[in-house]
Amino acid sequence: EWLARPKGWCCWAFVGGAPFRDEYEQRLQSMASGGMDARQLADYRRFLAGLNDAIERQSSEVAVSEQTLAGRREQLMERSMRRESIDNLADKARAAVLQAQEKREQRQSAERAIERHVVS
Repeated sequence: EWLARPKGWCCWAFVGGAPFRDEYEQRLQSMASGGMDARQLADYRRFLAGLNDAIERQSSEVAVSEQTLAGRREQLMERSMRRESIDNLADKARAAVLQAQEKREQRQSAERAIERHVVS
């Protein structure tokens, strides 16, 4: 959406926000002190009002985006912690299975040794 602006002024002036607004306000004061007609003054003031509105809208959008980002970061941290907990539980379960398997193998080995000793 293009802002209504005085002729000859850069159409991208509102993108940077406050520094451009301040520059345009200073130019208005300088031009007004040198004399400008009522129509030029009204156009310039309308342009500055549109510029201020655009800056406010962008500031609001930035604030909403920052809130969304903070919420998503929190969700990511929660999910990461949950995944880490699940990974830890899985590691413990694998270790328990391995330990049980080792005990079973040791028991079977001991039973075979006893059978060999008894048979001989």
